[in-house]
Amino acid sequence: MVSTAPLTSNTKNIFNDLTFEKMKSSAIFINISRGGLVNEKSLANALQNHEILGAGLDVFEDEPISGNHPLLTYKNCVTLPHIGSSTVETRTKMIELACHNVRRVL
Repeated sequence: MVSTAPLTSNTKNIFNDLTFEKMKSSAIFINISRGGLVNEKSLANALQNHEILGAGLDVFEDEPISGNHPLLTYKNCVTLPHIGSSTVETRTKMIELACHNVRRVL
């Protein structure tokens, strides 16, 4: 499952115990959107209890993530330091957009 939902009062902690319990045991949960969408304790429980196969996370509720964060201890959880958009193409588009916006202001 891939999450791309925005974080609102309706989506905060939308991935919780109930959500993970409904997933197949072969599911790999990926969040590249907003850390607050995931109840991290629920995700840790789902990983520990093998309710899901694994997780890939580029975002966390609190960033930067603490070095002793429990999710960093799970072998079935891959974590990145919020660098999912770090590609040449994305950075080029960001520069172009910034330049465009400066020109519009001037």
